[in-house]
Amino acid sequence: MAGQPKIQTPATLLTHSQPLIDNANNLTEQAERAVVTTPEEFASATDFVKICTSQYNQAEDARKAITKPLNDHVKWINAQFKPITDALTAAKKKVSEKAAAWKREEDKRIREEEEAARKAAEEQALKDAEAASEAGDEERAEKILDVAADTPAGPTKAPVARGALTGATGSTKTTWKGEVKLDDIQEVCQAIADGRLPSNMIKDWNKTVMNGIAKQVGAEWPEDQNEGKHHGLTVRRDVGLSVR
Repeated sequence: MAGQPKIQTPATLLTHSQPLIDNANNLTEQAERAVVTTPEEFASATDFVKICTSQYNQAEDARKAITKPLNDHVKWINAQFKPITDALTAAKKKVSEKAAAWKREEDKRIREEEEAARKAAEEQALKDAEAASEAGDEERAEKILDVAADTPAGPTKAPVARGALTGATGSTKTTWKGEVKLDDIQEVCQAIADGRLPSNMIKDWNKTVMNGIAKQVGAEWPEDQNEGKHHGLTVRRDVGLSVR
């Protein structure tokens, strides 16, 4: 294939590495036998160390000559597939965002309809109870109100649909992310020093801790708020489609 790096065969690798292996073994044996008790032996030892360094550098050069084509080959393979995976990731993200946006609105519509139905049922129950009370049937009036109070709320989400092609089911998934932007570092550090943010989030800017803080903060937000600040920490809500 055009542009594909050439990789050396095992036989070629052995040809390059065997002399270096032999030299390393020889120098190792000499090191075991070496004795340094005189100025002359000290001078020989310095020569020996320099020779070892030279051999080490030669081995590294030989290794890199072998591994570079391998690394280049991996980069070449990744480059062939990256446009494919990038396109699929972008396509999935685009449809996921559209589906998640519709799902949020649909769930909101159903909640509003259920709330309206609940209020209408309560109003009707009050009217029926008043009518029973006016008719002198207090027991029935009380029972009507008790039944209305004990009626559980219905589901607040749209029914789950199954994909006709794959059989997959989808639901919205909210991911909370916390990050520290360059302009906010001073404010965040001050908040940590004051105890308003945990000190363990600053260790390598711990993503797990920051995302946990973001989730806690975001739990208090209205549904239409997707980004904000908390003591300098940028909190962001990402809503996507989870498919099973």
